[in-house]
Amino acid sequence: MFVARVVETLKTAPVFQREKIAYAFTHCFVQSVLGEEERPLAEDLLLRLTDDPSPVVRRALAEGLCHYVEAPRHVVHLLSRDAFSVAEPVLAFSAVIPEADLIDLVKTGRSDVQRVIAGRAFVSCRVAQAIAEHGDAQSCNALLLNAGAELFAASVARVADRHGGDAHVRATLLDRPDLPVFLRRQLLSALGETLCGFSVARFGLDRARMSSIIADAKEKATVALIELEDRKEIRDLLERLLKDDELTPQLVLRALCCGNALALEQALSLLTGQREERVFAIMTRGPGKAFSVLYQDAGFPKSLEPAFQSALRVFLDLCRESACGDPFRFRRAMVERVLTQYESITDVEVDPLISLLTRFAADAARDEARKNRGFVADAA
Repeated sequence: MFVARVVETLKTAPVFQREKIAYAFTHCFVQSVLGEEERPLAEDLLLRLTDDPSPVVRRALAEGLCHYVEAPRHVVHLLSRDAFSVAEPVLAFSAVIPEADLIDLVKTGRSDVQRVIAGRAFVSCRVAQAIAEHGDAQSCNALLLNAGAELFAASVARVADRHGGDAHVRATLLDRPDLPVFLRRQLLSALGETLCGFSVARFGLDRARMSSIIADAKEKATVALIELEDRKEIRDLLERLLKDDELTPQLVLRALCCGNALALEQALSLLTGQREERVFAIMTRGPGKAFSVLYQDAGFPKSLEPAFQSALRVFLDLCRESACGDPFRFRRAMVERVLTQYESITDVEVDPLISLLTRFAADAARDEARKNRGFVADAA
């Protein structure tokens, strides 16, 4: 019998010959070359090959079986738990490995195993969830890059939570068009913290100064993200900011001075519990008592109310003047007109507001200059 002759040959064959036999025999098995009476013996031989002392032979067995759904499941199972050099082909390609086994293999924490599983042609949502929860940065990055992975939003968010500080993972996440805006801001915040720590450690810069610079950059980036999103995404982001105690009056004022009245509408709606339609109606009537009541109900500081009233008035005036065509010019006109109303005031209480508006005006002027020079402004 054919199988019996193969068994006898394997007993004395050197490694290179056993390697060739193992690979060839797998094809005989899966392609039904053997008779039905020999298949039990053939399967027994495959099991014996999983115990071959040479990993080269076991690797040949794995390579021979990895592309066939007819491969014996228990043989593939043993190979998948072997040394990585042996297991790699079946981990990467075999459709015989059950989903539960793949999840269990991911949970072992072996990064090489995780990376190969993350790169499979198809990764189910449950396996993807396991990689997002237990995988290292490289395996999670491979998962994000895999077009054949079933990635739900929760898994993407978990990867961002666990590995948002990794430069490669962060870049891959930010390249995803489906990344929720709140995760984009979270990643930008993580980048800011990393840059702050690096600058302090590498260049000996003052931490308080760097923290202030990073906070301002994060606020500008948040406003820029708000400008790019639709109503629902903006509300989701503001809800997350409110939950994290980061929905500040300064942030909302900055967004308004950039011409984004929707951010003010959504923020006031969230903070007061008023319906969006009612807030919109009050805002369209312009500054006045109704807006003042709404503003105070939101819990914003009284010292900034005049700036909000002025910014709203200027926004409505510019809209009536049809000055909305160029967002950079609109933004600059907005903040400069608001600032003009305060520059002649000499009051200690107003000084911080003037300083804040002056900074907004400088940023708006620089962004317009960048745009005129052919650059794309990357921050609000």
